[in-house]
Amino acid sequence: MKKLPALGTLIIPTTEGWIVRVAGAEEQRAAGLAEVVLLLPLAGEIVLALPERFLVSERMTLPSVDAAELEGMVELQLEKSLPYGIEEVAFEFEVVRRGEAESEVFAVVAQASQLEELCEPLRAGGRLPSRIGLFAKQAVASTSGVCLCVWVELGQVVLAVAESGLLGFVHSLPDASEETLRQELPRVLLEAEMAGASGAFEMVRLDPALSEWEGALGELMAVHVKVGAFLAPTVSAETAGAGSLAPARWQAEVEQMQRRGQLRQRLQVGALVYLLFVACAFLYLGWMQYHVRQLDVRLAQTQPLMDFVSKHQTQWNQLAPAIDPDRYLVEVLRQVHRSRPSGEVKITVFEAGPGQFKVEGEAPSANLAIEFKEKLRAEQALEPYRIEGPPPNILPTGGARYVIFGKP
Repeated sequence: MKKLPALGTLIIPTTEGWIVRVAGAEEQRAAGLAEVVLLLPLAGEIVLALPERFLVSERMTLPSVDAAELEGMVELQLEKSLPYGIEEVAFEFEVVRRGEAESEVFAVVAQASQLEELCEPLRAGGRLPSRIGLFAKQAVASTSGVCLCVWVELGQVVLAVAESGLLGFVHSLPDASEETLRQELPRVLLEAEMAGASGAFEMVRLDPALSEWEGALGELMAVHVKVGAFLAPTVSAETAGAGSLAPARWQAEVEQMQRRGQLRQRLQVGALVYLLFVACAFLYLGWMQYHVRQLDVRLAQTQPLMDFVSKHQTQWNQLAPAIDPDRYLVEVLRQVHRSRPSGEVKITVFEAGPGQFKVEGEAPSANLAIEFKEKLRAEQALEPYRIEGPPPNILPTGGARYVIFGKP
């Protein structure tokens, strides 16, 4: 199994629910995957470690030690033993014991339809996992020698045979009663030995949630029983058992969700920056209001002088067309006439009023009409006017009719 970097978010089963572990943050707990969605960060890889009940496992002995050959042999063996097509599943395997010419491997299989149903809350929340694997692999990773590990996940008791930190066999009990343990344990251990797992147990590691089983397990196994959390205190993507069990068709969807998550994260950062900017803007606004009040005081002191100037300016604007030679009607018409880009540009209407004028006419082309308007704007003598007008109308003859206004 390919090793993964210790990055992203891990979702792992616990006694009655799920644990969410985000890199650099404290773990959080949720009863179901719908609640897990609320605890996930907006961006980053999601790794899901599955309880034993959602996977099918098989231990097999294969006549090869070559990794590439083993993968093909495992696939062929699973195709023979599974009740559904190999194309409907994803699988991974780990070599538990290797000889000179053969290998014992432990394979786990996930049916795509079951994963779809299980992960539907995560898909609905836009946080579909990109890596999925068996949680039991992480549960036994810290063990040494041959060890029987017993723990509870989602209310179900799991028995796992660990061989030097590798998972050699795993099985779930139908219920969590001591009576069931006494009835089922001998059968499970016999099944594990028949599958190829070692029966030379050195100890039992027991989940604290099942501490009342210490005496029964010691009696049944005749080895030391250690009660305590045997899971690693911090879980990485390497030890979570996450590998290649996610359906291949999820890949494009997962990448799209990750891009959306990154976008949402950027938008949140942008919103925070915007809020900081708004806060600074309010502070600046308060500072400006103080100075505005100071200016208001000064303006109030100079208001009589401003009223006097404004009154005389208004009178000058009213008299300007009569006393300013540049604004005489004849002078304006002369400036308009000399600004024509060509003698072919005809002026058919010239109207003038107090402080404004209007020119209508025809030009051989729309370009000449537009050029005429631009030349009027550039005419220094017409600076007191704001030259504007709609686009010229194209005539059937190919010419253009224009209307230009000179406004105050």
